[in-house]
Amino acid sequence: MQYFVFYVLFLTLVPQVILGFITYSWEELLNIRATSTHHHYNQEYDFPEADPVFCLPPSTMDLIPAGDPKQRRRKRGKRSGLLVRLRRRAHRAPLPSILLANVQSFDNKVDEIRARVTFQRDIRDCNVLCFTETWLTRETLTESVQPAGFFTHRANRNKHLSGKKRGGGVCLMINETWCDHNNIQELKSFCSPDLEFLTLNVNKTKEMIVDFRKKQREHPPIHIDGTVVEKVESFKFLGVHITDKLNWSTHTDSVVKKAQQRLFNLRRLKKFGLSPKALTNFYRCTIESILSGCITAWYGNCSAHNRKALQRVVRSAQRITGGKLPALQDTYTTRCHRKAIKIIKDNNHPSHCLFTPLSSRRRGQYRCIKAGTERLKNSFYLKAIRLLNSHH
Repeated sequence: MQYFVFYVLFLTLVPQVILGFITYSWEELLNIRATSTHHHYNQEYDFPEADPVFCLPPSTMDLIPAGDPKQRRRKRGKRSGLLVRLRRRAHRAPLPSILLANVQSFDNKVDEIRARVTFQRDIRDCNVLCFTETWLTRETLTESVQPAGFFTHRANRNKHLSGKKRGGGVCLMINETWCDHNNIQELKSFCSPDLEFLTLNVNKTKEMIVDFRKKQREHPPIHIDGTVVEKVESFKFLGVHITDKLNWSTHTDSVVKKAQQRLFNLRRLKKFGLSPKALTNFYRCTIESILSGCITAWYGNCSAHNRKALQRVVRSAQRITGGKLPALQDTYTTRCHRKAIKIIKDNNHPSHCLFTPLSSRRRGQYRCIKAGTERLKNSFYLKAIRLLNSHH
């Protein structure tokens, strides 16, 4: 009987104690929400209506370690210092960034620059935008060419001082978040004819004479500041080896040597088990780009021996990849036709006048001049005109 009375008292009192402990008022719940949202971990909560049965004594509370989530133990090997400061800067560069561009007429590129400043983070956060060859005049207002978030300092060409009516000009745009316009002062702005001359480096200047006359003459050497310019038989310009005989053996030998070195990498990738599609993509990116570099300028006058050497590289790559690769002749034809279409559509291209359309009866046909030599016949322009006329 005693056990039964104790059991009834236990079932009656314990739920009341528990319910009394977990019951909060509306203000207390709002306070808990506010403190948990702002992560004020050091704040002590006091609930006066809580039952003292569930409150621990101070001696017991001292034995429980109170950990601060902000002061966590640093992992072993974790880097700090400079890397942490760079992460806090987010996308901003650790050093001042400068964008330099030769725009050649700033008026027709204002919309593009404003769009890049708006949508490209790298341009928007750039500290200084420096543009040369702006071709601006005094009639052009600074506000009409200035993007948002930048203030402009510019210097236009003076036709009375330089002797030239058009061209020139420098424009500097400084980011307002990086430097205040009150901290920048223009010390001096000048324009003189002396700035229009280009200083040549004699050590980097070469002389190459192309002369196909039967009676060749001696050409006097060229002097720059009293120094004779070195005379060479071949010269590498924009990745293409040009010789005084205008044959392309030197260039094709160099191209074949580079391509064969990259065939080794292609064989290694096949040995590692790459798919034929991945091998073909690697060939197009690393080998075909070398073989077809400026191909419209030199492939038309290559000898048969040079073309066989180039095609031999393509066949070797085809055996490695296991798929069919385009022949170099087809690549040359495709790029000649594409380049010709691009020149015809661009009225400002310097070679646009070389593509003269015929009468209206022969629409789509272009005038082709008569070539007296094989070199001129196999040049890009005559080859491109023949391709255009054959497609109609």
